[in-house]
Amino acid sequence: IIHTTQGSLAALPLADLVFAFSLSMILCVLREALKCNGLGYQWDIGDKTVPLVEVSYCDDNAAPVVAPASRLGADATRVVQIAYTVVKAYGLELNVLKTQVVATINGKGARAARMRLLDTRNTACFNLDGKVFEAHFEDIAKHVGTMLCVCVEALANEVVVRAAHIRSGPSSYRKVLK
Repeated sequence: IIHTTQGSLAALPLADLVFAFSLSMILCVLREALKCNGLGYQWDIGDKTVPLVEVSYCDDNAAPVVAPASRLGADATRVVQIAYTVVKAYGLELNVLKTQVVATINGKGARAARMRLLDTRNTACFNLDGKVFEAHFEDIAKHVGTMLCVCVEALANEVVVRAAHIRSGPSSYRKVLK
């Protein structure tokens, strides 16, 4: 047990550990709230059903949304609204201005869904506490040297670039972490 009156600085391991332990309870409540709202997802692989759950790293969180193309935008923004409400119940504030949706749109209605997104500059609007926010739909998300996408081709290029930087020695690491 550590006693502190000022906390720890951002990006220090202690801050990340305390955050992870504290956030785990909130994430469990969020997972249940999503299920109760019909937004709990699973993937059927052969004869097995695999539940899809959020992934967290430090203070970032990614939640899966699997929906027909016609509903993807509405379901994704509903996940953000529910997350905002759950986090707020614990006296915290979700930074919705940083919210991104990394999406692949396939199947029936995909073309029409992509056209709707293009018409809105790849955004979907939603309301929180009487304010209108936008969730930005992206093919790829990059954050603090980490890349997330749902397409193998983009990741393959990223792996090649990073491997080249690593082979060229420590002086190139800052390029990897841009």
